[in-house]
Amino acid sequence: MLGEFKILIKLFRENKLKLSLVLVASIVVGLVYNYQYKPSYTAQFEMAPYFEIASDLGNELHQISNAINQQDSVYIQNKLGDGYKLNHNIIKSSNYSKNDKGSDYSFKHKNLKLSIETNDTNKQELALWNKALVDFCNNYVADSIRTYRGISVYEEKLKILSESQFLKNEKDSMFNFYKSDYQKNNIILSDAMINKIVYAQTLGEYKSAFENNYYSQLGKSIQLKQRLYSSLESFILISIVPVLLFIGLIRGIKYES
Repeated sequence: MLGEFKILIKLFRENKLKLSLVLVASIVVGLVYNYQYKPSYTAQFEMAPYFEIASDLGNELHQISNAINQQDSVYIQNKLGDGYKLNHNIIKSSNYSKNDKGSDYSFKHKNLKLSIETNDTNKQELALWNKALVDFCNNYVADSIRTYRGISVYEEKLKILSESQFLKNEKDSMFNFYKSDYQKNNIILSDAMINKIVYAQTLGEYKSAFENNYYSQLGKSIQLKQRLYSSLESFILISIVPVLLFIGLIRGIKYES
């Protein structure tokens, strides 16, 4: 240990001028880096479609996220439309993720999220991106070119109910549920009235499948991204590490060659 310390002292003495130049240059670089450093911000676009649509729509959002990272403005324009004057330079990077919260009665338990990183906090620019994404998602779920089992079932139910064919199938107990529930409160409803109630509920669920839930907007979720190192820590690392590496290089060349 003592021998190693003596070697380092000797290296410092022999290379005092070179080490001083490296240290001064490193300090200058550290100062310039901190002066020119621009803080980064994050923002999220998070939504939940009808669960059957989530996989297909999620793939589309994932591709849009990849296009943002690749700066493929042509692809983004083709997807989001050319009616928006989007500033592509405002977004540095994007990440797509999907979170399944577990089944619930909303049938919108799969959250799709685009997380973006930006150097600009211009809320108007981000709000325009958000509007383009919302319009894309709304148009996507309204597109009848795709079919889904649950939505098809709703359509068949509505067709039967509209023809006044009462649902008394044991596997679909809505009719019997409403009938017994009202009877418990001493309310006797005709089959036709119960049929209207079931029809209204089914219609509401059917319409809900074409409406997205939006939980986070780009223009309203801006947060400062925490730096990996503080300005002081960055300055110390940039200033000291090159000197240590230079010393290690000199020692390796002189004593281990």
